[in-house]
Amino acid sequence: MDIVISGKKVPVYGKNSELAVNSRQFKEWVKSLDPRFNVRSIEFQSVDVGDHGRQPQVRFIKFRADVVDSDGKPLPGIVFMRGGAVAILVILECEGEEYTLLTLQPRFPGGFFSFSEIPAGTMEDDNFVGSAARELEEETGIKIRKEDLIDLTALVYGDKFKGVFSTVGASDEFIRIFGFRKQVDKQYLDNLRGKRTGLACENEQITLKVIKLKDLPLETPDAKALAALMLYETLKRLCKI
Repeated sequence: MDIVISGKKVPVYGKNSELAVNSRQFKEWVKSLDPRFNVRSIEFQSVDVGDHGRQPQVRFIKFRADVVDSDGKPLPGIVFMRGGAVAILVILECEGEEYTLLTLQPRFPGGFFSFSEIPAGTMEDDNFVGSAARELEEETGIKIRKEDLIDLTALVYGDKFKGVFSTVGASDEFIRIFGFRKQVDKQYLDNLRGKRTGLACENEQITLKVIKLKDLPLETPDAKALAALMLYETLKRLCKI
């Protein structure tokens, strides 16, 4: 079958190619692709579909593209496609100190049985704010209104970037980072410490950890968390929040 990329017909083939080209992730990628890439063909190698208690949808795609620049010189074309994701930096203000919330959970791909990170999740639709609010509730039990979230990515970058890219040489994944701030008392923090959360239908086993926000770089190597802290501190320095 053929598809159109940057106004040109491109042959695609491989297992589940029709499923892949009709996925939300692939359509978004094609729409945002710089037209200076000359894609000559795409071979889909793997398409992963999951429902996790919700409507079945494409979650991950692996493909190889024959792609060259305007002079015909080959470019790296191996892609692991995930699409967009959201992450939330929780800032809990208590007695003049800022605290944040980490989730501890098994992360099999990285080899960690208890990895510390900020609440996050992959996109299931195009609603970033709704996805962030849902993930926060699922992973921490904190239920909020969508308007309670601060779009840190948009405040820093505007429309220039749609998120933070962590592995842009191999994956299209970008992470839209939000902030949530709330004044709390010590009892509120104590109720969160060690709390067990996560969706059973997604095989999540999460334990919450409360730390001082300033200690975040000492507690986790999570790129989402470190990027979120940088964005938050930048916005504070610029007096935008």
